[in-house]
Amino acid sequence: MSVFHVPNEGMRDAWYTKSLISIGLTPGVLDYVFLVPNEKWHGLVIDMKRINERGRKKRENQEAFIEKCLENGYYATYAYGFDDAIRIYRDYVENRL
Repeated sequence: MSVFHVPNEGMRDAWYTKSLISIGLTPGVLDYVFLVPNEKWHGLVIDMKRINERGRKKRENQEAFIEKCLENGYYATYAYGFDDAIRIYRDYVENRL
């Protein structure tokens, strides 16, 4: 499989979040992973945000995850709505990123 969704999102009680972390959930991991390289990157990782969240401060763990992806040769970014995600994906597969 070359594309998958990471089901990290959601509001949970603290006890449930703690139990998920104990079995492998990693806070900060972005939403979608594309395991197909282009001419520059090993893969693409996208975190979906609402369109109106463009100016909001991001979570530190997500920022750290993006930095780690970039350091390791994966293009990682936020997408603000479906149209933005499609634009990023097209730019990636057409080697414009």
